[in-house]
Amino acid sequence: LAHARAVDLYQLALRHCKSPAKAAYLRLRLAHSLEGAGRFRDAIEHYREGLPEAQLSSHERLWNKMHLANCLMVDGELDSSSALVAEGLTELGHPQNRPRLLRALSVLWLMLRAIVGGRWKKPPRAVDDEATSLRLYVYSMAIPHYQFTSRNLEQLEFALRYRLLGARSPMPEVRQEAAATSLILLLPFAHLGGRVRRRVEAYFAQLEEGQARVAGDRARLWLPLLRALYEVVSGRPDKSIPWWEEFHDMRIAK
Repeated sequence: LAHARAVDLYQLALRHCKSPAKAAYLRLRLAHSLEGAGRFRDAIEHYREGLPEAQLSSHERLWNKMHLANCLMVDGELDSSSALVAEGLTELGHPQNRPRLLRALSVLWLMLRAIVGGRWKKPPRAVDDEATSLRLYVYSMAIPHYQFTSRNLEQLEFALRYRLLGARSPMPEVRQEAAATSLILLLPFAHLGGRVRRRVEAYFAQLEEGQARVAGDRARLWLPLLRALYEVVSGRPDKSIPWWEEFHDMRIAK
């Protein structure tokens, strides 16, 4: 409802705006509200029209490009979306032409950091600055894109990067997604039992604790989704049915 109201207000402001630069900025705000309302195709049009003329900092421009990439992904334009995500990763210091051996070594180092860091729980950061928030969003966009293109090593790298950076975010939604990312990485090995099983249960407990602190649909549905998957991979698909039922009225794209 709030996004729908914002759409009306930005459309009204655009009709009365005489400055091209201000109109471009208002168009981007309109696009963001349309995205929030689930009107992704309409948002694409306004992002594309607003980005060339808007006077933005480098961070603001990349932020808007990544939201355009999200809308393109949901609308099925994966090639255009992937190109924007690759551009964003390059701007953050992750060029796409890195040698595969170097990427594999990076993944090993990230896994070591995740394993060692998981032994000591640190408090959340006081605040995520603009650069950190942008980096988290770009990483969150990279994960599904590499999954869609079956580039498993790259997907693992940015899942680990998101998990390491997001685990101490002051935003409950980001911490919830970081815990979910950790679980996604561990679930295929949960049958091994022992320490892996204990880590899996610890992350489920973290998700359950976080449910009361998050409001967004995406953040709240990580727990039922991963519980359902856990039951399936554990050989108990019948027990996953109540968890799947929580998606009955959910608009997955949003």
